[in-house]
Amino acid sequence: MGDSLTEGYRLENPKTESYPAQLEKELQKKGYSVRVENQGISGETSFGGLQRVRFIASQNPNLVILFLGSNDALRGIPTSETQKNMEEIVK
Repeated sequence: MGDSLTEGYRLENPKTESYPAQLEKELQKKGYSVRVENQGISGETSFGGLQRVRFIASQNPNLVILFLGSNDALRGIPTSETQKNMEEIVK
């Protein structure tokens, strides 16, 4: 769950080159039977992630890796607000 860095924005082939795709490939090479789903959205902020977290949870993932906050910083959102959103997402 993340922003454009997770999504693979501007990569030639995000389906194979994005961080989630690479993570899945490496875990499978090590013998893990996993499927890593890319839930990155370009421009996503911690507030947007907070709005999406129920949907993500409804998919019953075994694990969620959370990469948010860079767009908050770019938009000048106070770090206290980002921290509050991130804490709520984790809850």
